[in-house]
Amino acid sequence: MAIILTILLFGVIIVFHELGHFLTAKLNKIKVNSFSIGFGPTIFSWNRGQTKYSIRIFPIGGYVAIDDNEFDNQAIYKRIIVIIAGSLVNILSGFLAVSIILLSQGSFVSTKVASVTPQQDKIQVGDDIKNINNHQILNSSDLSFEMSRIDDSGLINLTVLRNGELIELYDVGYFAEINGKDQKILGVSLESDRLDFSNFFKQSFNSSIFIVKLTYISMCDLITGKVSIESVSGPVGFAKSVSENKNLNILSILSFFPLLSIYIGLFNLLPFPALDGGRLIFLLIELIFRKKIKKEIQNYINLFGIFALICLFIFTTLKDIFAFF
Repeated sequence: MAIILTILLFGVIIVFHELGHFLTAKLNKIKVNSFSIGFGPTIFSWNRGQTKYSIRIFPIGGYVAIDDNEFDNQAIYKRIIVIIAGSLVNILSGFLAVSIILLSQGSFVSTKVASVTPQQDKIQVGDDIKNINNHQILNSSDLSFEMSRIDDSGLINLTVLRNGELIELYDVGYFAEINGKDQKILGVSLESDRLDFSNFFKQSFNSSIFIVKLTYISMCDLITGKVSIESVSGPVGFAKSVSENKNLNILSILSFFPLLSIYIGLFNLLPFPALDGGRLIFLLIELIFRKKIKKEIQNYINLFGIFALICLFIFTTLKDIFAFF
């Protein structure tokens, strides 16, 4: 069941991505040869205008085939719009999913302190945590994330809103044993608030921006070596995470959608060959130097990117499979 849901979830996200390319190409009157939902043998297809549409047997995404000659002859701003549209649709659909999840829950955990432990003598009930170690706090999940990144010194400095005034609090944490290990904690619990018109848009925006922040930091940690590539998971690892969810239902599956959709959108904008971001670099070079990079050179560079991405996919898939045993 988890595998089927994972396939469908990734499939929907990829279809949304390709739909972004497709719609912007159509809006800019660029010829689209074909648009397919799924891969493999065709279940049924139809022609409309210059485009062949098809539904295929394996629901693992889709693809759009834009006419290369017509695309290359378009104004550069049109090509840039088409290239980035897929990622923007992923990011926007992730934002929308966050809003739907919040509406379905009807409440959220705020950053306002509801209670403190006896050991905590600096933070007060009613304090609204705005900043931790010079990092702005977007929501309660962001607070947990920043706490997980506390360095070996264990120093925790906060900025809180107290009675309408911003207050700086220094070295507010204390050590406690958690799962047999000493960890620096705040020793507070947070208030839950009802969702209403006055806070809905702010919470939706902050929750979405937190996912962007989480994705960006995760990518930076991977690039800088803070996190080993062995910690990277693929679809199989995600399916395992889904299968471990004991309360598996439509809403719990939907809760994975914003993170995956925004992550895939941002990942595709990385300036790496074969990704949309890599193609965008070619267009920006053309825009700056007023000269196109030869198609043969672009093809060789993209071929390298495809090979590297396939290797990464194989590595993460095998690692996740072996992790099952």
